[in-house]
Amino acid sequence: MSAHAPDLSRKMTRREMDAEEIEAIRKRCEAAAPGPWHIFQGKLRPQFPTQILEVQSGSGHIIPWAGFDGHRFTEKKKLALAKFVAHARTDIPKLLAALDAARKETEELKEKSAALEAEYKQFSEGVFSNNREIDKDFSALEQKNATLEAVAQAARQFKQCMCAMESEKADADTFLRSGVAYKALSEALKQCEGAGGETKNNLEVKMKSIGEPIDRKYKIKVISTEHGREYTENDGAFFKASDRAFLRSHKDNISYREACRLEGADSIQLHAIDLMMQRVARYQELNGSKVPDVDIPGGEHIISPNKS
Repeated sequence: MSAHAPDLSRKMTRREMDAEEIEAIRKRCEAAAPGPWHIFQGKLRPQFPTQILEVQSGSGHIIPWAGFDGHRFTEKKKLALAKFVAHARTDIPKLLAALDAARKETEELKEKSAALEAEYKQFSEGVFSNNREIDKDFSALEQKNATLEAVAQAARQFKQCMCAMESEKADADTFLRSGVAYKALSEALKQCEGAGGETKNNLEVKMKSIGEPIDRKYKIKVISTEHGREYTENDGAFFKASDRAFLRSHKDNISYREACRLEGADSIQLHAIDLMMQRVARYQELNGSKVPDVDIPGGEHIISPNKS
């Protein structure tokens, strides 16, 4: 080992030596005469001028006056030595008690530090795991958003073609463009389904049947011109335009059942309406309900002016 290299073996055993030294100090303190100790300073005899200096306890001399006698130290220095010795009997136990408290606090802090480190490690692992999941979810959302945007673009083009077909100027080219737009929309919907998006089929699966048709009178198969979804008698009811009660319920702001009654419907028809409304209520309990709306863009043709 070079002259400048630190002695690591001594540093490693220094802590054990400190503990041994402290214990030795404690034993020496406990073996000494009990305290408190005090200083006696005065004349040896009243008739003599000689001053004496002693450290005493309740049981006798600790250091008699001869121990401080001599000419090597000044009187002030002798007094300082006597004070040091006298106070050591109480100072050392106080220092040992403070050291014990400090060592105990240090051990408690080490335990808390280890617990916090373990907690931090667990928290960090959880955060890193969550971040990885968030990254995956974010990537999936980006992919889904891109797919949905492609679906929305194809749907807008298809709806534009549908609106053009309803106009009086529709020609063969209009029908051809509609077919191309429909094919593009179908392909986009397939990609959306593969990316986990909500396609027409997925939405139909989500709509739970009540186990019987809503409309028992008509077989229905309709496709929404707004979003392309397909519905049957299991999803709704059909009202003919010739139904006077349907128009009257709107004009008079009354229920459809009441309009039927005012128009002269018999008890059998009214009972049929009550049963249908019960089926509608069950359907909404299973699938939720909504207020009718028109999606813009895409539903402009629904609110375009009527032809005269």
